[in-house]
Amino acid sequence: MAKISDLTQYGGLVSLSLVANVGGTNFEGVSLGINFSNGVPISTGTYVEADSSFKYTVAGVYSSGNSMTITHGAGSRFPTAKPLSITILTKTATEMTGTFEGAFYRQDVSIPIIYDDYYLVTNGEFKLKIN
Repeated sequence: MAKISDLTQYGGLVSLSLVANVGGTNFEGVSLGINFSNGVPISTGTYVEADSSFKYTVAGVYSSGNSMTITHGAGSRFPTAKPLSITILTKTATEMTGTFEGAFYRQDVSIPIIYDDYYLVTNGEFKLKIN
């Protein structure tokens, strides 16, 4: 599912959430997000972690479903082996497609701590309905 939240009436935030999960009782899945602080509408293009223009932020989470406290996050560690990059290739009223890549670092949300080991995603793809 792709969800666009337009909160420009409350200060300019436009948020895109891209979520894919296995479903059922297994909590395995990937969640990617882009937040625009200046009210810019979501459009095709490439959005990279640590954008120097400060117009948006990019982050992601991978959960293997094996633990309720261990996840893997991208967009929250500096320096990073590979900055998270999300490319929106197509966007219609009902569907969005694109690619993503980046280093997703292991983190324990109960402590909280970000470890040095990571999963490297190099050819991630998405094709999601917009809700």
